[in-house]
Amino acid sequence: ESGVQGFLLTTGDAHLASYHVALNEISSEAAVVRNLTADNAAQRQNFQQLDPLMAAMLAVVAQCISLQQRGERNAALRSLNADHGKQSMEAIRAVLQQMEAEEQRLLVSRSEHLAAQARMSTRILFFLVTLNMLFAGLVFILYRRLSKLRGLVTVCAWSHTVEYQGEWFSFETYLLRRFGLNTSHGISPVEAERVFGCRS
Repeated sequence: ESGVQGFLLTTGDAHLASYHVALNEISSEAAVVRNLTADNAAQRQNFQQLDPLMAAMLAVVAQCISLQQRGERNAALRSLNADHGKQSMEAIRAVLQQMEAEEQRLLVSRSEHLAAQARMSTRILFFLVTLNMLFAGLVFILYRRLSKLRGLVTVCAWSHTVEYQGEWFSFETYLLRRFGLNTSHGISPVEAERVFGCRS
């Protein structure tokens, strides 16, 4: 638009260079944005509103250039400054603002979704670490218990005492010191019959 205004005021074709560059940029950038937002129904609807507005605005600019090139400068200036041109620009800006607001909404929504996923991943990781620590503790306890049960027990064939850490103990003392087990005493049926002559 600035290039066209400069062309109308100075009648120099050099000012139209920015206009032609802008035309190419509008076409290529619109295609990129359309491709990036193709999966968004709201943005497709915005493009349906934007396309005719852009076409109308570019038609006004093209008409101004044509009038100037035919020597009808005043008519070209009137056409460029007409209310419908300003209305088209305002409508275009409004649609572009809607498109930007939609992208901001999507950005916030996706950020919240990613944050929720990160929180869930943190919870799962904490649970797995806790479970791993519990498993490691269980393995350690089992190892300690198995290490206590490992190896042969030396029992005296005559006194029936048990060797433990270089000393000889009764079986009851051995159970208490090695495994922390207290013992109680009773009499087996065989011994009861042998000693008392009766079955218990």
